[in-house]
Amino acid sequence: MIIALSTFLFFSIGHLAFWCLIFNQIHATRCPRSARKGSELLTLLNVIALWSCGVYLLLLYPNWANPLTFFPALASETGLTTGAPRLADRPLYILAGYWHFCSWLSLYFIGRWIYWKLTFQHPKFFVEHESRFYDLEDEDPELLNGLPAQLIHALVPGSQLLVLSVESKTFQFPNLPPAFDGYRISHLSDLHFTGRIGKSYFRQVFEYCLDWKPNLICITGDLIDKSKCLGWIEELLSALHAPDGVCFILGNHDRRIKNESLLRARLTDAGLVDANGRYLSVDRTTQNGVARLWLAGNELPWYPGAEGLEPVAGLRQPTSEDFFIALSHSPDQWPWAKKLGFDLMLAGHTHGGQVCLPVIGPIIAPSRYGVRYAGGVFAIGDLAMQVSRGISGAEPLRWNCPPELGQITLRRS
Repeated sequence: MIIALSTFLFFSIGHLAFWCLIFNQIHATRCPRSARKGSELLTLLNVIALWSCGVYLLLLYPNWANPLTFFPALASETGLTTGAPRLADRPLYILAGYWHFCSWLSLYFIGRWIYWKLTFQHPKFFVEHESRFYDLEDEDPELLNGLPAQLIHALVPGSQLLVLSVESKTFQFPNLPPAFDGYRISHLSDLHFTGRIGKSYFRQVFEYCLDWKPNLICITGDLIDKSKCLGWIEELLSALHAPDGVCFILGNHDRRIKNESLLRARLTDAGLVDANGRYLSVDRTTQNGVARLWLAGNELPWYPGAEGLEPVAGLRQPTSEDFFIALSHSPDQWPWAKKLGFDLMLAGHTHGGQVCLPVIGPIIAPSRYGVRYAGGVFAIGDLAMQVSRGISGAEPLRWNCPPELGQITLRRS
């Protein structure tokens, strides 16, 4: 029985990890929202139902749950010694097979997690980090609108839905032009204007952003979910300003606004610059010529445009110094950024997992890489990548994973 209980633990880990893997893969694609919502419900039902069936198997057929006695027990109780199992026993036969499949699969997920932990190296370009936390609920107790948001925030112990983390990070690069040494970029992502979190929350976030006096503000997608919040764009986002502009790209949730042209027009009318599928440059005149900071946006796989961009090598001029930054909604686009030769990529979409378990970390992230790039700073070859946890979310749940306002300072090493 002890062995069966131990196997039940491995079964539970493998079972949960298997369905989280399916969930993450579906949400990393361009499939319609209705299909994604259906997959969420199906995943939740399978997690609960199959785990309950596992408990049933453990209680009534403990020998089947024991890998040492599984096959002898199966043979004696299903009649395998005299032929095929009886029709009535076939569901139990399938359940036992799924049990042991998940038990062995758990070893793969546990081994992969240990490998990531042991092989992770602090990126060399990431030289300084400071976090400051602000409980914005103290500023306005009426920030949350609607029963789901209010109930979840009230009933989840340690909810961080309204606890903003201002992350000051210094990135150091040997190829950064001297003219941009000390350049300041505010990275905002995943605003998710739904109406569940009031406008005063975003005003406070944007105040912290502007108080830092960034040279450039970059928004990496998922700005709005609900058409009723279209009026928020001019009211809130027009307050954002920086000497070198405020640029944006769209994300998968922005597709909920059916009129894409209207959405982009609203954003540009508010003073923001659309960076999708094109190069933008910030120029600095130097004694040797011109130094340029290049930006390009990637909204794949939800909106086209970035697939036609030329490699950055074609933009380098003999008389100029250049540094290239990619804006991508999803961190899954890092192979694209790496192939084209970008130096730094800013991304969002994964929300840091929104719920991070102690020691284990996040278990859900809408990425084909699972939770590997759920949030933080990563070095992938010569590409540096910053993945934001986002400012908000469509689902009003944050636990051990507060919203993030990124303040990035570029330094020349």
